[in-house]
Amino acid sequence: MKIILTIKLLLLCSLLFFSQSYVLSHHNTGTYFDTSQTIELKVATAISFQVVNPHTKLLFVLNDSEGNEVEWWGATASANHLRRVGITNDLISSGDKITVKGYPSKTTDNLLFVTTVIFENGDYADFNYTAGGIFKSVTY
Repeated sequence: MKIILTIKLLLLCSLLFFSQSYVLSHHNTGTYFDTSQTIELKVATAISFQVVNPHTKLLFVLNDSEGNEVEWWGATASANHLRRVGITNDLISSGDKITVKGYPSKTTDNLLFVTTVIFENGDYADFNYTAGGIFKSVTY
């Protein structure tokens, strides 16, 4: 009986130990996005912005070199994080002209992890996990 209890305890400990790697990799931006490079998509038009869990979503379009509209998706931090730094659903409205910066997807075209959105007036929203928020433009 003691051996069966010991085996069950070892199996439980093993399961808990090895399941951590999946959870950590899922929450690692570098798993899905190339964090070694940042791309900047200028003169985009916002379609929708949803501050939701588990990841906030930004849909926008821009014109390619031939003038065709290309749809892009941006994912970013959770609603809980963004609301704490003052970012809400009304930050970006459909039709807003924006510049979007972020990490490109490793596997999917037209998808990026949004790090910054810059508005026409120069103000910007930083979606960084450590110091995010809404900031006024800085002129030197």
